Amino acid sequence: MSEMKKNKLGFTLIEILIAIAILSLIMLALYTIVHTSTTSKDRTITEDRGFMQIESALDRLEFDFMQMYSPLFFEALRKQGKEEDTHQQFNDQTSEKFKSKTVNNTNIPIFDAPDRQTLIFMAVSNRRKTSDIKQSNFVWIKYALERNDEPKDTDSDVQTGEYNLVRYYNPKDVYSDEFNWDQLQPQVLAQGIKSLEFSFWDELDKKYVTTINELKNSKMAIRAIKINLEYIDVSGVQMKKERTIRTIWPFFDTAEDEAEKLRAKQQTPSAQQEEAREESDSEQDN
Repeated sequence: MSEMKKNKLGFTLIEILIAIAILSLIMLALYTIVHTSTTSKDRTITEDRGFMQIESALDRLEFDFMQMYSPLFFEALRKQGKEEDTHQQFNDQTSEKFKSKTVNNTNIPIFDAPDRQTLIFMAVSNRRKTSDIKQSNFVWIKYALERNDEPKDTDSDVQTGEYNLVRYYNPKDVYSDEFNWDQLQPQVLAQGIKSLEFSFWDELDKKYVTTINELKNSKMAIRAIKINLEYIDVSGVQMKKERTIRTIWPFFDTAEDEAEKLRAKQQTPSAQQEEAREESDSEQDN
């Protein structure tokens, strides 16, 4: 009888406290698991976003470079029996944008790298968004590193890159004398960049050189560049990225092509000489 009365009294205070303690430990463990999973997911997404930012920036640069324009690329089509090129002839005056000419007197857009972090070239990657707009497919493009002026988080110990990879894009007045990059709004492609270096393929020595001035033949069109990029990820870890990019134009020796055209011009009499010779032969016949 005393045993039945004891069972009707329920749990003791100590038993309830023990149950609450056990339940609290279980809830704490569940919270820790959920919090860790959420934190890991957010970090992974952030890291992937940073990685994709770098990849997208390099893809953008590759797309532009593959469509780089130079008459040195396509004037050799005459060797295949096709008609002489009918692309637009520029004016006779050289400028900041066009500093040399082909043997056929076609102005050659510059391919310039004022320093190892900057690249300037002309491409045919302009895609007009408005019909009947007075724009061609030509566009001047500049890639460069610029210092990131955004305020830094002073409470964070994570190291950050000091520079942004930016892209200037100018499809207007491509034949003007000056670039005027300072009047254009740069497009920020990637942040957190620590360093960027371009190197250029030398077709004669079969190696990459660090500056354009090291290329031995000015008539040899640029065929490939190598990009070495260092950036800081969200964890403050320094990452390195290397990519080699080539043009899509058919390969031939552009310097030899220019030399061949020059030899042909020197061997072929001019139209005036030919006309004078015909007149002389006609007078002798009379």
